[in-house]
Amino acid sequence: MDDEREDGLNEEFAIDCGDNDDSIDWLEHFKTDAPPLNLNFYRATDAHTGRLTQELFSKKLSQCLSVSVVSKFPAGLMSALLTMGVQHRQQCDAHNEFLKSINGGEFKRALRFVQEEHERVSLISELLKMQQPPSFPWQSRVPRQMFEWEKVWMGSLRELVRRIEGQLRHCETTLVEQQHYWLNLGRTNIETHLLELALSTIVKQLKEHNIRFDRYWMLVAYAHAISLVPYTESDDRDSSVAAMKMRIARVRKSKNKTAMLGLFLAQLLQEPIS
Repeated sequence: MDDEREDGLNEEFAIDCGDNDDSIDWLEHFKTDAPPLNLNFYRATDAHTGRLTQELFSKKLSQCLSVSVVSKFPAGLMSALLTMGVQHRQQCDAHNEFLKSINGGEFKRALRFVQEEHERVSLISELLKMQQPPSFPWQSRVPRQMFEWEKVWMGSLRELVRRIEGQLRHCETTLVEQQHYWLNLGRTNIETHLLELALSTIVKQLKEHNIRFDRYWMLVAYAHAISLVPYTESDDRDSSVAAMKMRIARVRKSKNKTAMLGLFLAQLLQEPIS
């Protein structure tokens, strides 16, 4: 009699866990089709059209190098410097906009949302772990009639929560690290990084046009012409060159940071307007 009642219960609560079972399709859907988290807070440089004209660039360049020197520069050299200067101004403007964004309300709301959801999912994860005390064998805790149900549904639920918790943890870490890095970087580092990139271009251009000129003094004039490092007539040339050399030396000692800056600035130039 007991065997007949037990067989009846087994039939009533039976779960088909064969290959065609769709009970965990939702988990597979999450694993394969879950949309990626959008952590894009960049601002397109196309929105920052540089107002650096050739006339203004040449005029400010002449304030350091004199009109007679600048007038002797080949058109190709001036064109290359001006093109580079426009890009650098765009990157500086875009970086300023990015700092406003990462320190603004939208970024803070996104970070707060992720932190709250991470905390909520972590609580769910802890509750699910409470259902699995390690001191008791799993088979002995689950009624035999619900063995397959627990294995399929609860196991899948734990896996889903684990994956969601991992995504939220990664998202929170990324946002916090991004905010800490850029807000503690400072614009001077951006300028110095751009000047190091400019120095290699200046050296290349001077060689191509067979011009013998102090590369660092040219860099000082270039920095002034695109308003990265202002220069006044009262400034001493030797001290300005020495200060520029110190800038370049500092940035070359932090290659790991400048490598990240290079990737960031490259993305700024390619980012479409949203």
